[in-house]
Amino acid sequence: AVLGAAVVQDLDMCRQGLVHDFKRDVNVDKKIFGTINKGLRAAVTNYSGTAHVLDMGELYIAGKTGTAQTSGDKLNHAWFVGYAPAEKPEIVVAALVENAGHGGVVAAPIVKDVMAAYFEDTMKRLDLEDGEKS
Repeated sequence: AVLGAAVVQDLDMCRQGLVHDFKRDVNVDKKIFGTINKGLRAAVTNYSGTAHVLDMGELYIAGKTGTAQTSGDKLNHAWFVGYAPAEKPEIVVAALVENAGHGGVVAAPIVKDVMAAYFEDTMKRLDLEDGEKS
């Protein structure tokens, strides 16, 4: 999640109350972040991308899958960290599932569900606010 927050350095997680007293300055040229964002977005949008299960049409998610190898006969650990919307992030979500297999197959769908719930709730709040203004 820290990596995700660094990539989307403009994200203010403190305002959501999810992470307290967290602010990290990352001194990297904005062009580099643009390139990283493009690559992380491609992991979702390209059919051959490792996170293509996250392609939700109008919600532009970007992220990185991972599989951490384990020893012995245990399954690998699956992880995914992603943020959305990719062009102006509001949320970063990380999922790590121990001994579960591959990140794109196991962890990415968990992140998708969390993001879908977050944005569904956000849209409901915006609809309510619009109704109050009418």
